[in-house]
Amino acid sequence: MGCFLFCCGLKNHGWVACRWLLLLLLGSAPVTVLAAQLQVQVDGYNNGKIVVSGQGECRSECRLLMPQGVASLFAVPDSGYRFLGWQGACEDTTGPLCTLAPGLDRKVRARFAKMAEVSGPIKALLLVHEPGAQAWVWNEFARRHFGNRCPLVYGGVLLEEDAINPKNQVHCYRVVLGYYTRFFQALKHQASTRSKGPHKTGLSSHYVAYEINAAMLGIGNRHPESGVVVVAHGLSDAVAATVSRLDTETGSHLVWLLRLDAADRQNTLGGFVREGGIRAAQPDQNRQLSKALSVLLPDWW
Repeated sequence: MGCFLFCCGLKNHGWVACRWLLLLLLGSAPVTVLAAQLQVQVDGYNNGKIVVSGQGECRSECRLLMPQGVASLFAVPDSGYRFLGWQGACEDTTGPLCTLAPGLDRKVRARFAKMAEVSGPIKALLLVHEPGAQAWVWNEFARRHFGNRCPLVYGGVLLEEDAINPKNQVHCYRVVLGYYTRFFQALKHQASTRSKGPHKTGLSSHYVAYEINAAMLGIGNRHPESGVVVVAHGLSDAVAATVSRLDTETGSHLVWLLRLDAADRQNTLGGFVREGGIRAAQPDQNRQLSKALSVLLPDWW
């Protein structure tokens, strides 16, 4: 107020200069912006939890600040329980991983239910094909080792009954890509999410990470505390980016990460050398993948 009265006492050029200085000072004053709120609730008590990426977990009712970017919410059931579904802002999400756009106040509730029959931990393969390929890239392997069956996982939802290798009791699941891509495309992020690979599918490593996390949640929801080997075809960087988060956020235990390049060349992984790679629908796919598993995990596979 004093500055304003001082300016008013000036004349001609002095008044003009003082007025501009006053406008600059007012324009640089901090503006208070209220952050969007995220209200998270879990039905019941000790049934499960919601993990909000980067912000911790909630077991009853929590109020958090919405992240600047996309919020990732993981519904993780406790032992003896399974995830039933979402209510509120996540109600259109079919699986246990919900993604929310930034900028709005949101309310989210997760529902869990006691399992009628609790299965023990299992060994599971999670097969992730390359963007641009299809889930049937693993058909030959599934035919030989799993009776031509390997359930599909879409958006974290296991679409079929389990398939088990009778020799080693390993379960098999195949990821179908695309569920979370549609979410980001709806946010008009297509330009920044196009794959740099030859297929130009719009699936970047960022979105494949969402698919893998959701699939791990889905497996853990059906078989709590399971040991999972993730086998990625042509998605090495995408899978590597998710490894540090899998155990802490999904409740499933990552036994091993097997990265299989789409091109035929010699590669090294964790001190083990394997020959060649796995390419879509190649006749020697089964031999190469089985060899890689037997070398890396002799007591497991």
